[in-house]
Amino acid sequence: MADSKQVKDLNDNFLQCSICLDGYKNPRMLPCIHSFCLQCLEKRNGGLQNQPFSCPKCRKPTTLPENGVKDLPRNFLLVSLMERLNMADSPSASSSLRICHFCQGSEGIQLCLDCKFHICSTCKKVHDQIPDTGDHTVIPIDKLADAKFMTEILATQIPRCPDHVKEKLRFFCTSCSKLVCRDCTIIDHRGHECIEAEKRFDIVKGRLETALRGSEDEAKSVRQINVKVTAATENVDKHVKDAKREVDEQYNKLSQKLKSDRDALKHQLDEIGRKECVSFVKSKDEVANWMDATKNTQTVTQMMLEANNRWGMIEMEKYILDAFKKSSEEEKSLERPPVERKNVTRFNITTSATITVTGLVRKGPQSRNVT
Repeated sequence: MADSKQVKDLNDNFLQCSICLDGYKNPRMLPCIHSFCLQCLEKRNGGLQNQPFSCPKCRKPTTLPENGVKDLPRNFLLVSLMERLNMADSPSASSSLRICHFCQGSEGIQLCLDCKFHICSTCKKVHDQIPDTGDHTVIPIDKLADAKFMTEILATQIPRCPDHVKEKLRFFCTSCSKLVCRDCTIIDHRGHECIEAEKRFDIVKGRLETALRGSEDEAKSVRQINVKVTAATENVDKHVKDAKREVDEQYNKLSQKLKSDRDALKHQLDEIGRKECVSFVKSKDEVANWMDATKNTQTVTQMMLEANNRWGMIEMEKYILDAFKKSSEEEKSLERPPVERKNVTRFNITTSATITVTGLVRKGPQSRNVT
């Protein structure tokens, strides 16, 4: 049995659709690398194919395929992870349930990953000779709790075509950037360039590894921008807080007559602080959005590479590479903050509450400088 905490953490953090807040069902991936249940996307899109559509998570606009959300790429990585966890944490691994589905025997029980049936060693011989089940993957029941073994098995298991359930997705249509089965190449992709998916794997894996390395350099640069933006914002906040403190110290020594002017001065300082921070807020939001999007793309790519899920890599290559390319383009347009900002803490106070704040002047007698 899988560790229940591990299963819960994965379900809560990575295997939960952010629309229905449940485990993924037929997950589809948008160009921004966020994934959602197909049914959730269809409900949100309302079945409209040519209408503007934004990612429910990051709000980035996207252009849907010609036939709508159903033609978005399947996220085979999520499918594989959920299948592995469901198998390992299901009661089927219990010794009391290790009974052959066909003869009710209990000798040499194994599990067919395609049929989802338990099979004894005798029935497996018949199962392997049936044309429709001869290529099924059958594993020892004791291996269900072996995470490494299950990851390797599921990564190499060829997924089945959702349109032709008896066929497996053994081909890749380079014209559509999509995994297809033999029937698909004849019916829906006639005239397209289709190659064996196995031959595509090494090329895709190399491209994804290169894209991930390149993205790390850009992420490092953007993290430095974020540090500078954060420091600049904190510096303005500090000056404003210091100015407020000095205002309080000075005006506490004055009579009741100055209280209204004290409030006016603090209001002006707040306005200065807000004006100073306007450009930083925009830059900080842009940097945060860039980092979230790029981190998500990196995480999905890293997990896909670690899982060595070749069909997931092949299916999602175009979207992931496009996402890295878009991140790279957006990184160059991020605004870099200036090295220094002007000091906002200089102001003048007079005993008649006349105020001068960073260029905002009201004339009055007996002025004295405070810095």
